[in-house]
Amino acid sequence: MRRAWKKLENKWNSDLCPWAKSAPSSRQGKVVGKFNIQGHFNRVYILIGLLYGQRDYLEFIKIRTRCEQDTDSDVANCGGVMGIITGYKELSQTVKNELESYMDRNYNFTGLSINSASEPSV
Repeated sequence: MRRAWKKLENKWNSDLCPWAKSAPSSRQGKVVGKFNIQGHFNRVYILIGLLYGQRDYLEFIKIRTRCEQDTDSDVANCGGVMGIITGYKELSQTVKNELESYMDRNYNFTGLSINSASEPSV
């Protein structure tokens, strides 16, 4: 997994976002104050998680997080992708316990919860 990550970093991590700024200033190679938050680059990290996560929800998320870059929305996307692949029934009890308090909570400004949105419509 590290070799795949390193190869990706070496080939594509020079595509720095022209408007991205960080405080305090980040350092990426010899460039100070800019970083790579390009969407196309970050999506490949999701694929690395899929390839090396061995269909394990938590391992997939750990791998994606360790790839760095945009770790908030991409890690959430990982959870969604892996949830679709495995389905709720295949999630570990640890993950189900973490999700339990959110399953019937409505999303803001809607009447939909995770459970109600995922009920089959007939």
